[in-house]
Amino acid sequence: MNDESVKGLDTLNPILTIDGKIKLVGEYLETIGTCLAFSDKEVAAAENQTPRKTVEPVAKIHKILKFRLALDNEDGETRATTL
Repeated sequence: MNDESVKGLDTLNPILTIDGKIKLVGEYLETIGTCLAFSDKEVAAAENQTPRKTVEPVAKIHKILKFRLALDNEDGETRATTL
């Protein structure tokens, strides 16, 4: 069972911790245009028809939150890796 926690969503660099071992530092990125998030679900079909899916918009996204692996320095300060 995974144990995830996110702290500091209202800061410039939120921190995501997974299983208390893996620490990721986030950074908000501006989007160009409008980004939409969708959900899909299957619709029951008749016997001789193929199954279909319906897609519905869930939310508009103004910023993207991108995470990078965080490393702790010798002085205890956390920094993000550059990949």
